[in-house]
Amino acid sequence: MGGTAALLPFSDAFTRADGDLGNSWEYTAGKWTIASAKAVCTPGFVGGEILANPGFEGVYDDESGGLGGTVNVAPNWDQSACERTGGETLDRETVVIHGGLASQKVFVDQSNEGVITNANVLAATDLGKWYRTNWWLYGNGSNIRNDLGNGQVFDVVYAPSAAWTQYSVTGRLLTAATAKLRFRSSGGAVQFYVDDASVKQITLADMFSSRDFGNANVDASVALTMTAGCRAGLVLCLDSKTAPDDFLIASHDGTNAMLTKCINGSYTSLISAAAAYADGRVLRVVKSGNSVSLYYNGVQIGLTQDVTGDAYVNNTRHGLFSTSELSTLDSFAAVAS
Repeated sequence: MGGTAALLPFSDAFTRADGDLGNSWEYTAGKWTIASAKAVCTPGFVGGEILANPGFEGVYDDESGGLGGTVNVAPNWDQSACERTGGETLDRETVVIHGGLASQKVFVDQSNEGVITNANVLAATDLGKWYRTNWWLYGNGSNIRNDLGNGQVFDVVYAPSAAWTQYSVTGRLLTAATAKLRFRSSGGAVQFYVDDASVKQITLADMFSSRDFGNANVDASVALTMTAGCRAGLVLCLDSKTAPDDFLIASHDGTNAMLTKCINGSYTSLISAAAAYADGRVLRVVKSGNSVSLYYNGVQIGLTQDVTGDAYVNNTRHGLFSTSELSTLDSFAAVAS
């Protein structure tokens, strides 16, 4: 989108008609909109679905190995940590399904048991790239654990009810290693079904909406209402709206407030600390010279960081950051610092 530079101070309450974000924000066309007086990002994806057999369809494989139990697993998936002595039932389910003809049934009696992709979803060359993972769960357990790469991208625990519920998480591959997607127990016996999973790479530039404020030193804030696991917040000192490579991201994921820098496409965590989330609380960053401070709900998170010599330090483009349309942003404000 086109736009003109804006001088500080600047604020935007997004109190205008639903539709294009407008107001001279610059972003990938169609990816940022107004919905009910909130800013919403719906980023696109690089390529298509990464998972093979995301719907758990096809002829299931017997992976009991003759050791007992029922361990039938969907094509392109494997059993994970099953002791195969009769205390578990992994099977093709044709009644309790979300979509298609089948779901993966996972009834297990020990921690860590479940299913995992039989091929790597991500590789070491995917380090730093952003991903969105969706899946549907139906269960009666309080300790259903889902992770991508043993926490390299995310590691979360859910307690779904006896109704199909969709979950979504966004994140980056944090270490240069291969990563598989897994659904399992995180603490003893659990019964659940999983269906219609998805892993896609998010287009980086789509997640930013920014303006050139003509000043590298800024005190910026935004109010967040988000779905846990779908990060949102602020971008500061962005080098390019179309090909971002150097910048700062301040975000919250529903548990932690974080400050992360990216230089030449390589990310480094500066701050990551627990910060009790509530809808509408304000995330704030103060960047002054070579110092950057992070605040959430009026409280400083972590220590002020020295970013002397970093490539983004003198960049004057700042604005909004979001990884998913499940999170919304409100009441953006920026003043010179």
